[in-house]
Amino acid sequence: MDELSRSGARVDGVDDDGLPLWTAVTYGYTSAVEALARCGARVDNLCFAAALGDLDAVRGYFGTDGSLRAGVALPQRIGDRGPVPASELVVEYALIWAAAHDRRAVAEFLLTKAPDLRATEPSFHATALGAARYHGHDEMVALLERLTLPA
Repeated sequence: MDELSRSGARVDGVDDDGLPLWTAVTYGYTSAVEALARCGARVDNLCFAAALGDLDAVRGYFGTDGSLRAGVALPQRIGDRGPVPASELVVEYALIWAAAHDRRAVAEFLLTKAPDLRATEPSFHATALGAARYHGHDEMVALLERLTLPA
């Protein structure tokens, strides 16, 4: 990523739509998420900040009363031809991608926002628990199982 960026590759994609970062986030390529951000890719939405593990940025999307700030939404689609995310599930998507990338501090913060843990992201239809399981993040799985499984 670093070499491609130095050679002039457009880290936000040829159409400036954030597709490289969306792809890395969606497929669970944590090192690519970090490399793209390091190379200057725009981390301009709650889901990108959550996947990157940037707790300060994630907190910045919420007001002092703890609610999501007005106007915080997702792009119309994930990439050029990708699925259309439901803007009302932005907190749930952020939690799912935080879980997929094993960002515990971000996940714990987002869990204080009472997300619907049954919500699924639009590409693979994974819940936060399913994403954590798939990527083998055992501690994240344990955290989420305590909240989702009946006692």
